Amino acid sequence: MRKFTIDKFRSFIPRRSGKNKPGKKNNVGNNPVLAPEKVTQLLRLARKYAAVLRRANDGHATQLEKVLRMTYGRVGPNKYRLLAKFLYPSTDAAGGRSTLLLDRSSEEEDAAKVSKRPGGDDGLEELLEDDEGAEDAGSTPEKDTSYPSLYPTVSTTTTFTTFYQGAEVPDPPVEEKPPKWKLDVPPRLQALLVSQSIEQPHFTRAGSSPRVRLKFSPPTHTIWGKPLPFSRYKNQRIKWYNHNMQAALPPLESEAAYWEVHNLVTGRQEFPALIPRRTPARLSAEDDLRAFFQEQSSLILEGPAVDSRLKDLRRNRPHGITPRFLQRMLSRVVLSQTPLVKKAAPGTKTEADSGLVFYWDDGMSHQRHTREVENIHQPVPEKQAGLLFA
Repeated sequence: MRKFTIDKFRSFIPRRSGKNKPGKKNNVGNNPVLAPEKVTQLLRLARKYAAVLRRANDGHATQLEKVLRMTYGRVGPNKYRLLAKFLYPSTDAAGGRSTLLLDRSSEEEDAAKVSKRPGGDDGLEELLEDDEGAEDAGSTPEKDTSYPSLYPTVSTTTTFTTFYQGAEVPDPPVEEKPPKWKLDVPPRLQALLVSQSIEQPHFTRAGSSPRVRLKFSPPTHTIWGKPLPFSRYKNQRIKWYNHNMQAALPPLESEAAYWEVHNLVTGRQEFPALIPRRTPARLSAEDDLRAFFQEQSSLILEGPAVDSRLKDLRRNRPHGITPRFLQRMLSRVVLSQTPLVKKAAPGTKTEADSGLVFYWDDGMSHQRHTREVENIHQPVPEKQAGLLFA
């Protein structure tokens, strides 16, 4: 959290173009300066996160949960760094299907064929004539093209002329990035989202994490009964994709990091000793007496203030940071929402789809179930049997 706060502040500070030469004074006029509004915004953000750290150290559960979730990548920039390894394009070698991102190897091959074709424009015309019959045979019906495909119109096949038959000038194709709205979920991310959707009913309401929505089902008509405009369809697709990106919970950076948290929760590994905190400076006896009299006088003159009752204080009262308290918080906030990823067994359907298998465990449920089973199989004491069965 401290590193995140400092980096957040420093990322907006512009750097100087060059260093001063030795022996010369620093030229202050050449140093770029942030706008006062930006400095005010950054200072407010730094004070906000400093207050979160201070309250987390005091033992407030809400702020401590936020620090743990940011530390282990359940929210914040660390989460998207862990999620980056799941964001690669899906490929379909059997049908030559279009993918989310362009296939660089096939693009290079196509570009080489374009550059090496003999006869200049004549070679292109011959290829266009050869592909006319194939295109007529493979035309799609009109009912299947009410909305454009969610995949970009860039194929991974070796021929490029199919997409340029309507071109008036037979020039080599220009490489264009697919539109941003054509978002396809990669297979690894899809496997993670499917596994998380099965497990997410058991998640506790820790933080403001959204739920995964696997199915994208936009309405076919508007409230006026007209067909859904293409722009609204596109915006809803973008919104659905971004929602799942925010809801995804990636595994930790390594299996050793996962088992370290798991061992802390299950008690196999002891928590490191807490750093002793400095005791706050005490006021003098006169200042304590003066503060006590002011509190009593305000109670008599103004009445009880808000959050002065015991049940109100209990709601926001800090908790003592003990190993038992940290075990349960790590289990509920971090471990239950962190999967352990393994490679699928060879020859299975999962290995052909994504190649990954995800396991979810909070570290507490198995121990609780084991204790309950042991209690069931224990013999009933004689006194308890007499009370139950007379």
